[in-house]
Amino acid sequence: MSQRKAADCFDIPRRTLINKLNSCPGFPQIFTDDKEAKFMRCVIEMCDYGFPVTSLELQMLVKSYLARLGTNVPRFIDKCPGHELVFSFCKRHPELTVH
Repeated sequence: MSQRKAADCFDIPRRTLINKLNSCPGFPQIFTDDKEAKFMRCVIEMCDYGFPVTSLELQMLVKSYLARLGTNVPRFIDKCPGHELVFSFCKRHPELTVH
């Protein structure tokens, strides 16, 4: 089956199939595993104290962390991470659920 037929048959964008076949990983991970573990511990600690973290709060947590470091990530609009960061973060850490 050709890529075009598969894309039409399964209602998947053709570019997605091409990327999967060529092993294009998409956007690279922004933070190291250690820094992500710190974010995860922070989120869990906040929940333990009775303050569940929403996706917006996780975005603001990352934004304030980057501001303290003075780091600019060109992918972030107005130096604020988007929903894709939260989605990817939760996908890498399935023990967390963020709303």
